Amino acid sequence: MKAVLPLVPTKLPGLAATCVAQDWRGGMFRFLAGCCALSVVLLPYAQAVGADVLTGEAPALPEVVVTASMEPAEVQKLPVTVQVVSSEQLERLGAETLEQVLERYVPGNSVIQPGAYAAVGMRGFRSNRSAGTTLGDGVLILIDGHRAGTGNAAAIPMANVERVEIVRGPASVLYGGSAMGGVVNLITKRGKGEASGQIGMEYGRFDRRRAEAGVSGGIDGDRFGYSIAVQGAASSDYKDGNGRRYQNSEYKNGGVAGSVTFRPQEKTSLSVVAALNAIGDTGSPGGYYAFGLTPDDSMRDAFQYLALEYDDTLEGGVTLRGSLYGSRNRYDYMWDGLFGSGNSTYRADTLGGRMVAGIPLDWAGRLALGAEYSFMRENAYGTSVSQPNSEYNVLGLFAEHTFDIGDVNVRYGLRYDVYRERLKHTAGLASVHADSKTYSHVSWSAGATWWALDWLGLRVAGATAYVPPTATKLAGDFLTAGMWGQHYVGNPDLHAEKSITGEAGVELDFGRLRGSAAYFYTKYTDRITTKTLPSFDITYINTGDQRLAGFNLALNYTGEYEVGLPEKLGFSLYGNGEFFTERRDRSGNPAGSKVAMYVPQYSAVAGLGLGYGKVWLDVNGRFTGPQYQDEFTTYTVTRMGSFAVWNARLTVRPLERLRVYLDVSNIGDKQYAYTYDYPLPGRAVSVGFAYTF
Repeated sequence: MKAVLPLVPTKLPGLAATCVAQDWRGGMFRFLAGCCALSVVLLPYAQAVGADVLTGEAPALPEVVVTASMEPAEVQKLPVTVQVVSSEQLERLGAETLEQVLERYVPGNSVIQPGAYAAVGMRGFRSNRSAGTTLGDGVLILIDGHRAGTGNAAAIPMANVERVEIVRGPASVLYGGSAMGGVVNLITKRGKGEASGQIGMEYGRFDRRRAEAGVSGGIDGDRFGYSIAVQGAASSDYKDGNGRRYQNSEYKNGGVAGSVTFRPQEKTSLSVVAALNAIGDTGSPGGYYAFGLTPDDSMRDAFQYLALEYDDTLEGGVTLRGSLYGSRNRYDYMWDGLFGSGNSTYRADTLGGRMVAGIPLDWAGRLALGAEYSFMRENAYGTSVSQPNSEYNVLGLFAEHTFDIGDVNVRYGLRYDVYRERLKHTAGLASVHADSKTYSHVSWSAGATWWALDWLGLRVAGATAYVPPTATKLAGDFLTAGMWGQHYVGNPDLHAEKSITGEAGVELDFGRLRGSAAYFYTKYTDRITTKTLPSFDITYINTGDQRLAGFNLALNYTGEYEVGLPEKLGFSLYGNGEFFTERRDRSGNPAGSKVAMYVPQYSAVAGLGLGYGKVWLDVNGRFTGPQYQDEFTTYTVTRMGSFAVWNARLTVRPLERLRVYLDVSNIGDKQYAYTYDYPLPGRAVSVGFAYTF
């Protein structure tokens, strides 16, 4: 029996209908009101000066991202919602894994649990629906545009990461299935310039220890570039906000990542990128109290990634980008408790290649053509195996056309995917009837942006996305192991889960002050659920749908003030939020409409930074609204209340190359949890330093 609470809501007997909770907390209202008021106050100044609102400096160069289109594009020309976690933000946070970045900077219905088990959530969809492959996920995690091969954000290291790009909304046209809610893309560092590096250490409450080191640079005029980073962290059992110690909450993590780049010409590069991360002897305190497990209950997760990338710009503006990549994620779980002892292992392997060519069409804009092939294999073994081994061969062909009509930028895309899925005989299962199935799917997207004024942009977009049925659901015929062994039969007539989303938004760009607001509406259909047959076998069917609608809001500002002192006062402000106006779940149950579970009514992150001379203070918070979840111990539905968690970091630079910091997490010693019965640590204080050279 797996003690980690499943991150996917399941259909349980006796669930009562629930309704949308209108519980908008005063703190959240104040946060939104403050953002809106600041924009209104600054608006007339922006119209007057046409540059930076408060400093008078000229606006920075347009920000270019690589995740929201088939070719690198300016953020201002993208019709979808994009968030970038910058290198400066990552440096201040000092995160070991993607999980910690999401908690501080990215709003959404993410789930973070003790035991190095986390999911990325956006617009009601989520990654990590399975410990194996990512085919069943609703949000896709990428590394440099390639499938990371896991949906567990806690397994992906942040060593050697330059920035993180987040695209909200459907992305199947760009990356195939499993991207209904959006994608999270880690952009790795490539070495250039003079050699530079950093070393650091940290120690704090709950016996937290952390060390890091990294170096990067270029050789022979940047003809060769290198970048490598290592990190390690550990902590002991923690106490929650109520002072209760959890005896099985220790944590150990170690990772190394790097890249080597060869640039034979100015616009040509060939890179090798690699990453390794291992999480060991990690407990699961929620499972300990839910099942009466012993402290021997533990998990291990090992992640590996390797890619070869080619990037070239030819005469005439033709661009070529190609890559070969592979990843492996192994998840081990071991338990010893009231229901006996055992173990289970899930290993997911992904191999693939991707090629994109960008072709200029003169007055008709640009056309991007691409192809992607991936091979995925999932193996499960141990004393309690619940699914058979499977293999997937996936071929995708895609195209995107973008062009300008005056001040309006238009882009649309189309993608065709073919899946070949196969079940394999599996040790630990009483019987597996090996079979294979083939099916295909077409996705589309279209959108436009119009900058009506220098500081005001409007955008609209529509797109489809899908989640393919896995081989287990499509072609399964097997009997599970364990004391509750059940016979599962696949449904060869299953369709992919599908969604169609419309989005409209406004962008404000006053130089250093930027803001955005977008409304989205998603119709999610053909959800795949289980059904018990008259023979008491279990199969899968397409049934029910969801309606998900709401707003994404963002505000960012950085600047400096003359305050009559020798040094200027530095100031930064950011806020990002996701707020649902509709979370309706129509599963076909006669009880009628329900609220979509595991989807909080709102989620937001906000931060304020103040700096003077050699001192900088960062304060940030995360707000999560009420939501409904399965209560795993009683098989009922529970309503989880809202919570807010605040953090702060004070950084002092006594020497030019030395930073010393004091970090306080969960300042208010809040008792909180993203998943029912999985409380997270209370207040934690740590001190550390970072030396650059």
